[in-house]
Amino acid sequence: MFTGLTGHPPRGHARRPSGAARPSAAASLPGHFALALQSEESAAAIQEALARCDAARDIAPVSLSVERGQQRVLSSDPADASAVAPLMLTTTDVDLFKRWIGAPDESCRAHAETHQYWPLPTRAWSGRSVSSRRDFTAEEAADIERAGRVYLFGDSALVRDYRDVIGLYHGTFEAAIYAMDELSVMPGARLSVVGAPAVLLCSKFDLHAPGQLVLHTPCHAHFGSVRKFCGAPSLN
Repeated sequence: MFTGLTGHPPRGHARRPSGAARPSAAASLPGHFALALQSEESAAAIQEALARCDAARDIAPVSLSVERGQQRVLSSDPADASAVAPLMLTTTDVDLFKRWIGAPDESCRAHAETHQYWPLPTRAWSGRSVSSRRDFTAEEAADIERAGRVYLFGDSALVRDYRDVIGLYHGTFEAAIYAMDELSVMPGARLSVVGAPAVLLCSKFDLHAPGQLVLHTPCHAHFGSVRKFCGAPSLN
């Protein structure tokens, strides 16, 4: 798992609904999903990954309603009693992981004023040969963490020399897939997404203000339709 990706994701990197969904692409996903997706590249990467792990058999979309006053979580940690059990996808390919949960390079370059604020490593990668995580110095490890954030959520070309060592340092990357036919968050309820970087696949999402969908981890959400009730919702 990419341990440097805990905490609130930066604004603009989570796919957040802002009004009725305007489909930019349609894709058929295992589990009788036919979703309007906001990111064709991310959708294709996730569909390929699901196909490789035979997710048509493993994934079972459910309906979830977070009732008034309730606080529920979507979590990859079994100790958290996740409201929906995630399907965990793993990869050792940092470029594929970026496609699952990161920001496209093209978008980062086109909107550099909002995307290019992650601190860069203090120096370019030395190119020295390493065989395991134990071979990195503390300074190198800190720079790899910085490079990883830029690579995933910024323009990866800025830290291209770190690509291989990011993969070596972190090993296996994990993403938690949550599949829902219908998701409703009622007034005063809160649904928090925590743990591993997440992907929400949801055919219909209803959010009743002041209900909240709170993201504590990088998250891509693909909603077939979004409805908002009683004024502006709260998504953090």
